[in-house]
Amino acid sequence: MRRFVAVALLVGAIATLAGIWAQGQWASESPRPRVGSRPLVTDVAVAAAGGATPEEPAPAPEPAASPVAPVVNPSVPAPPQPPPGSMLLMGDSIADSIGDELSAVASASGVTFHDASFSGCSIITGITTAPDGRMYPWSAGCASNIARYEERAIADYKPEVVVWMSIWEAVDRILDDGTVARFGTIHGNMRVLDEIDRAVGRLRAHGARVIITLLAPPPDGVAEADITSVQRLSLLNALLREYARQHADVVSVVDMAEILCPNGRPCPYDIGGIVPRPDGVHFDDPAGARWVAEQLFPKLLAPVIPGEVSPSAYMGVGHA
Repeated sequence: MRRFVAVALLVGAIATLAGIWAQGQWASESPRPRVGSRPLVTDVAVAAAGGATPEEPAPAPEPAASPVAPVVNPSVPAPPQPPPGSMLLMGDSIADSIGDELSAVASASGVTFHDASFSGCSIITGITTAPDGRMYPWSAGCASNIARYEERAIADYKPEVVVWMSIWEAVDRILDDGTVARFGTIHGNMRVLDEIDRAVGRLRAHGARVIITLLAPPPDGVAEADITSVQRLSLLNALLREYARQHADVVSVVDMAEILCPNGRPCPYDIGGIVPRPDGVHFDDPAGARWVAEQLFPKLLAPVIPGEVSPSAYMGVGHA
């Protein structure tokens, strides 16, 4: 049951998803580290919307971002902090696929590590939609419950550091006021930045620092590596960089490309015989996941403040 449904993340390319929380279970189950399978998801989106699906909007312009966002100023180390006593992982199926190994590596270093990842859902709010405007079966359940789930996780664990690892922010979404935020447009990206800010506020309710993991593009030669997906991921990373730069007192980043693309782009499929992402996205090979966790955890203890990027790298195009 761990990954029983496959969807096309972004434009139909990124990711094979794990099972996610059914809508009714969000409110009844306390946040806890992931243990084995997730509850089976139900098709809640259409029912939650009263049987209706969103109107199919005109196609939005594709993001103008290049695969590598132009950096104006280099990153700098974040101010030194004492080693955290506790960390909490928040994110989607990518986070879910490495949570166990990160927990093991952190525990070996004396850090309490909780995994509260939730496959298929954004960290930010809004009903996620495909490019043609259709909701995913779990979209409404995620949108209705994600904020409360995050608040409960923070209240239960009171982490000193929250690790952010998610790619679902790079899709279109219907916001609470009914507007459609089209990812890759100027208006849509500004609304996504607002939602990122609200999510960080929830995650920092008990004073935690937030470390955002910037995800690496998929290796060449896998189905997920189409140009539109790479552009959207690059644009999301640029947005997150800019947000962290503007909130450097409480938010910092680590770049997964430093681990998964050691010689730059294109990222290799295997690194010294290790295959970190068998499907190009998730860390589903235990040996590969452990290797990535061992490289990632020290970076989480010494994150960076990103340098300024060109506004064209994260603002998007058009005004839809």
